[in-house]
Amino acid sequence: IASIIRTIWYYYLEKNGLKNDWASLIIFEVIFLALGIVTWTGAQSLLPILAHTALTFAVWKPQIIYYKVISLTNECIFITYDFLIGSMFGMCTEIILLFVALFGLIYYLTRQATRDKNFSIIMKVLNDKNFR
Repeated sequence: IASIIRTIWYYYLEKNGLKNDWASLIIFEVIFLALGIVTWTGAQSLLPILAHTALTFAVWKPQIIYYKVISLTNECIFITYDFLIGSMFGMCTEIILLFVALFGLIYYLTRQATRDKNFSIIMKVLNDKNFR
């Protein structure tokens, strides 16, 4: 529920042209740490705490590359967590999400490289003296 509220909050800020501030980041980080302490079952409980706090930072940052890379890392953390607690269904789900996150990151990076390449070709043509 806390993750849903966090996502809705940052979506609201973005849609209304408001800036993400440090206070909202700190508040959500503290909430996830508190929830981790309340639901503590042992050392393996550090993994979801780490994953949620990292993803909160990624959602808070406006650059999409942070979200893509941290999502990939989070899937690895949750696969490990599900393995440690013995959740085979959770592991299968996280493995699928890992491949989706990996595909999304590769697609994003490929698209960025193609866009940058096309932009440099356009600039080269526009700066060519024979073109003018």
